[in-house]
Amino acid sequence: MLTIIQKQFTDMDNFNYLVFDNEAKIGVIIDASPGVEALAEQAEQIGVRIDKILLTHTHHDHIKGLPLLLEKIPGTPVGVYKTGQEDLGETPRKQPLKDGDRIEIGNGFLEVMHTPGHKPDSVCFYNDEVIFTGDTVFIGGHGRYDLPGGDAHTLEATFEKLRMLPDSLILYPGHAYGPRATSTLGEEKGNY
Repeated sequence: MLTIIQKQFTDMDNFNYLVFDNEAKIGVIIDASPGVEALAEQAEQIGVRIDKILLTHTHHDHIKGLPLLLEKIPGTPVGVYKTGQEDLGETPRKQPLKDGDRIEIGNGFLEVMHTPGHKPDSVCFYNDEVIFTGDTVFIGGHGRYDLPGGDAHTLEATFEKLRMLPDSLILYPGHAYGPRATSTLGEEKGNY
């Protein structure tokens, strides 16, 4: 079972996550909003080694904190869906992600699901207990599709993929736009 620390940063109410195996003391950080280096500091305080930084997509508010985060934990690979690599410019140690990749986190894991529609490089990270949806699904709604690269029909196809996953998955969104910080995928299926 993975331990999850959810932190809200920026004036856009971004959520970033520290996800780790408490026994192995290995973890990942999901998304890199301004202020995310505080999660790296927290990981250091509790003795967790950050193995990877994972990006749900490369919109500015989800990657602007990446340079400072990489100063805190230099040499850490940055996992981003293959079509988002160019958005990271000269970021070192980019690792392309693809649909179905399995990311080991100590004795736990997250799987990559490509979920385009909000942005072509959007992904969700999930396992048999949780799902991190980035800007694909929020509490009480879903991400925009009217920004560059967004597409309503593609997003609807993504929703069909998500409807196939278990209702019991605890949903962790990319922004604090809803009445609470988490939900379940089943509760949100009627909202997208």
